[in-house]
Amino acid sequence: MEDDKEINVEALENNISAKLHCDSPVSAKCCIFRVPQVIRRQNPKAYQPDVVTIGPFHDRGSKHFQPMENVKLWYLRNHLLRKNITLKTLIQGINIIEFEKHAREFYAEPLAHLNKNDFIEMMILDGLFIIELFRKLWLSEDISINDPIFNMDCMFQYLCHDILLLENQLPWFVLNSLYILTKETVDCSLKKLLLVIFYSEPQLGLNSNRFIDHNTIFLDTDFDDDPDHDDKILHILDLIRTSSVFKFKDDRFQQSFYGPNTQLKIHPTTTLSDVASDISDSIVNIELEDRVYNNFHPPSYGLKTQFMHPATTLSEAGVVFRMDSGDRKSIMDIEFEDGVFTIPPLVIGELTESLFRNLIAFEQCYHGCSHKITSYVVLMDNLIASQKDMNLLCEKNIITTNWRSAELDTYQFFNKLYKDTSLKEFLYDGLCYQVNEHYQVAQDKKLQRMRRELRTTAQLKRDYLTWNVTSTSLWKVTSLIAASVLLGVTILQTIYAMKQYYYSPR
Repeated sequence: MEDDKEINVEALENNISAKLHCDSPVSAKCCIFRVPQVIRRQNPKAYQPDVVTIGPFHDRGSKHFQPMENVKLWYLRNHLLRKNITLKTLIQGINIIEFEKHAREFYAEPLAHLNKNDFIEMMILDGLFIIELFRKLWLSEDISINDPIFNMDCMFQYLCHDILLLENQLPWFVLNSLYILTKETVDCSLKKLLLVIFYSEPQLGLNSNRFIDHNTIFLDTDFDDDPDHDDKILHILDLIRTSSVFKFKDDRFQQSFYGPNTQLKIHPTTTLSDVASDISDSIVNIELEDRVYNNFHPPSYGLKTQFMHPATTLSEAGVVFRMDSGDRKSIMDIEFEDGVFTIPPLVIGELTESLFRNLIAFEQCYHGCSHKITSYVVLMDNLIASQKDMNLLCEKNIITTNWRSAELDTYQFFNKLYKDTSLKEFLYDGLCYQVNEHYQVAQDKKLQRMRRELRTTAQLKRDYLTWNVTSTSLWKVTSLIAASVLLGVTILQTIYAMKQYYYSPR
């Protein structure tokens, strides 16, 4: 065996030192990520573009995406002709150096494979493609008979799927800057333009079309390029999330329910068999189903944590489910009061799973994002534990499904969405506490009623058996007397007959 060669410590030190990073490899500003493999593996197709790639994460040179790349170039040319501006004027309208540096910070990868020119070209081409597409839909004009997007009825749905992927995002300031540069005086804000068009698809509305009615000031302003503004939007997917969870006050469900001074009422486990044994004696022998009821503690079903009972169980306990048809602020604005569960409606379609998955992936990856959408999905999964639960919510028009999967039953829709994710804070824990308390009270009343019924049954059995013993003795005495009387009558009749025979005149 040859001796190990002597290690050159100085060369090794220089080699490692040259690879060390002075700065973090990922900027704190990044908000556009590749979906982690552990999340992606549940349904890879939900995170992959179908017809168009936006941004740097997918191979735009692929044969699969080439047709739409040609459409992008055609849209850019038509846009410049209609605006009567040159490409040079458009490029000079942005601060290229700051524009490129700031845009790169939004991505969770260094993108070293793209030089400055290629990166800026991609931002302009993709950004104006989205803007032009939505302007055409908004104005319903300037649509060529040769436009391949509008010649196919299903193409816009495919594009919606792709534009709302976490990996297919452009920084919002890029889109907004290009929109302002090419904006007509009669145009609305970019936020309003996108939301109005997206919400024309029921599967994407998430009941948040009311967001447009309640946020006219927010929608009609273009301050999103101001990093200090509270209402800054990160990208299109973030805009959809903001419009879906807006004005949801998560603290309303958490204010004192699980605080340090809260004492949860814990009931000892009681069964109906225990109730029977308390009031039974040697005469009563009633077989009862051993149903354990208790103040509900969250059990674990595999990867699922059950914070409350499913819909059918709650319904059997008297809880009423009602679709919220009022002026609700958010799909998340779910209420429980006086035994009534009020839930905004949701349409589940072909686009819904992908949208929810990408929203959840965004919440999992972005450090400044609370788990609002994830909490909503977990809550709905708690309510829907079987097809019966799904059917109940569908009957109440809370959920509308126009989607079917050969792989999954519809009741498993929510359960599959958040597998392999973490829930750092469940924003409905207070609401679940209210529901469980209501359920406990209902069960207490039910148990008291059963105890009364069992006592009544036991008393009836005692009375019956006592009466049975007494009535048997009376029957024996009565029978004996009746038999004696009958015997006496029979003897008298015999004597009378014999007397008639022997003493009658001949």
